[in-house]
Amino acid sequence: MSIVPYKLLYFYSDSCFHCKKISSDIDFMEKKIPTARIKEGEHKDIHEHFEVEYFPTIVFIDEKDKLIGKSVGAKQIERIIKKFK
Repeated sequence: MSIVPYKLLYFYSDSCFHCKKISSDIDFMEKKIPTARIKEGEHKDIHEHFEVEYFPTIVFIDEKDKLIGKSVGAKQIERIIKKFK
């Protein structure tokens, strides 16, 4: 059982400048909550399920894998991560 009641899914692309920019922030988040990195082109079913169209995107899901929140774009993601610091 996880210590926190939610998980973070991080959707990214290797060719995405903004994804590279927030990479260290995602590293930080991995130390705080369970995090899965999902690369562009992999696990297309998960991309479709959470309607991921742009990178970077983060999705918070609960213990039953239901959507809690979603954020798209480096600036929005950086604001969310600051709340954890």
